[in-house]
Amino acid sequence: MGKVTPRRPYMVKVCAPVLLAAAELEALAVVHTRTKSIRQIDRAARRAGRIASARAVTVKQKRVGKVVAAMERARGVQLRRDGDAYIADGYVRVRIDPPECSCRGWELRWRSVPLAGKRAKRVPCIHLVAVAVSAGMSDPAEILSIANRALG
Repeated sequence: MGKVTPRRPYMVKVCAPVLLAAAELEALAVVHTRTKSIRQIDRAARRAGRIASARAVTVKQKRVGKVVAAMERARGVQLRRDGDAYIADGYVRVRIDPPECSCRGWELRWRSVPLAGKRAKRVPCIHLVAVAVSAGMSDPAEILSIANRALG
């Protein structure tokens, strides 16, 4: 293969480091790709990125919506303080730091599910939401962050 000498200034700027590296190598292969194919690949990658980011926003909105619904249901939960924990509805022991609950929902959603599954779409149980609301938390995202502390 003969030496290529770029003539246009923008090509000289790009090709200079390549030509310097090529001088040190024994063999150099140049591959030409079709521009139309590259454009199609770039377009598909941008589209996939937009879809993924839109899906992430939708998933987060759904989780926040579930916490808002749990906050409405948590109004009926009766809480009693018991040392560093709370007793909800007379028999469920709830702690906020670290987040833990002795109800069946917490056991099914958090303790017996592998870590990868916990990160998906899990929301805290109604008892933990009730304790968080009684502690003065009114932001659903803040309540979700409490439950996410149980992951790590």
